[in-house]
Amino acid sequence: MCSSDLNSERIDQIGRLLGSQTKATRHAAAVRLLEGAGEDALMRDLCRSHLRDEDPMVRACAALALGSSTADAVAVETILSGLMDSRSASENILGLGTLGRLPRASAPLLEAARRHLESEHSSTRTLASSVILRFAPRDSQALNCLAGAVTDGSRSEEHTSELQSPCNL
Repeated sequence: MCSSDLNSERIDQIGRLLGSQTKATRHAAAVRLLEGAGEDALMRDLCRSHLRDEDPMVRACAALALGSSTADAVAVETILSGLMDSRSASENILGLGTLGRLPRASAPLLEAARRHLESEHSSTRTLASSVILRFAPRDSQALNCLAGAVTDGSRSEEHTSELQSPCNL
């Protein structure tokens, strides 16, 4: 069996796993999309087919896998903007985290990240600041937001409630 047959078989297997009804299986398969999407046309096609997946984790992995491809730049921007502009804090964080792993970011993606500098969740604000500063190191709004998070001595509401939980007392 030649290596291209093995690769094709592996990509087919990942595709089948992405069709699973089990969320954990789909997420494990989504992470496998990140392996070799840059140099393999079949893997890029599989990634493109999952850019509109109903699961945000699968969409983020597919977008990240295609992130270095200029041919897929518009699709990647659309997916990440959608994740970052979601009402779900976990999708916001997933979108920002994916953006932070891309080799470059466009102005629209940075603007989408900037909208999260005013988020009600401190973790989202901190991640947004970090991502923006990775691509625009002199962005004063992101610097101020990150500096505020670092110097803020108060704990986030989530962390305080964790500490006050009966099992942690």
